[in-house]
Amino acid sequence: MATTMAATTTSAFFAVAFSTTTTTTEKRRGRRLVDFFYGSGGRRKASRRRNTNTHHHHHRIGRRLENGTPLCAAAATSSSASLGRSESGETVADAIVVVAGGFTPDNSWLPEWVLERLDYCAEAYKRAEGKPYICIAGSATPHKSPPLQKGGFIYHESTMMAEYLIDEHDVHPAKILKDTSSMDTIGNAYFTRYVHAVPRGWKNVEVVTSKFHMRRVKAAFEWVWGMPLKGNGDTQIRFVSTRDVGLSEETLIAREEREIESERQLRENAKMYDTPGKFAEWMFTTHKCYAVTRQHEIGDFEAVRKELGSNADKLGY
Repeated sequence: MATTMAATTTSAFFAVAFSTTTTTTEKRRGRRLVDFFYGSGGRRKASRRRNTNTHHHHHRIGRRLENGTPLCAAAATSSSASLGRSESGETVADAIVVVAGGFTPDNSWLPEWVLERLDYCAEAYKRAEGKPYICIAGSATPHKSPPLQKGGFIYHESTMMAEYLIDEHDVHPAKILKDTSSMDTIGNAYFTRYVHAVPRGWKNVEVVTSKFHMRRVKAAFEWVWGMPLKGNGDTQIRFVSTRDVGLSEETLIAREEREIESERQLRENAKMYDTPGKFAEWMFTTHKCYAVTRQHEIGDFEAVRKELGSNADKLGY
């Protein structure tokens, strides 16, 4: 049976933020990092930036929930589909997949737009019956050096994001899954599907990212999760976009231009590599982040800046 996915439509509804008096910049931005790798109750020392008058996680996040019709393999249909529902009418998801979004310029913390995604995930997790997994997609980026943690190991984006969910929102570590392989959005889609979703037989999934990033995320997940996989059954996906906070108007414009081009490229590639076998051959033999033939390009940040041109500074590279 082909994998079935809910693609978005123009119909969407908006959740209104509860607080109208506290701005994003007033929210608490510090945190204690829980060192759950090295013993129960261990704490990782970290710098903290805190506003004592507000609590970041006490304010609901304005977000857009996008629902629509199913996408079967490569073709969209007009029949309606939805996620499973509990007796109370709430959406039942096996997992909430949240896409990473980098670090702050000094690699010490998560940017505001990533915290916004995580806050939504924590709220959805706490509301849900049965407590779905929160699956964090993202290891590092080819555009800048990664931070290091204890022992000199790479401090993955997904690791820092997991620590935030545990420390600030009391999400149990056993309910958090992470991807430590992907270096871009197409990798986010691939590794979450084949490492986490397929082995666990997930049928209903939410995919969360910021509004500015949704074009690329939809294109990547619709391509990767929309390919038929023998014996895997149907999977419904609902896309959730959170607010674009912590970004200047100039940066958002630059990102919008880049997202439009990335979406176009992903849609074109999806037409050519439309089976799991074709996709894997493309990804692991030609893609900069995953192909041995191009591994020498990783770490060449001057080349990255040339590739991005005048937008390099606006995008933080």
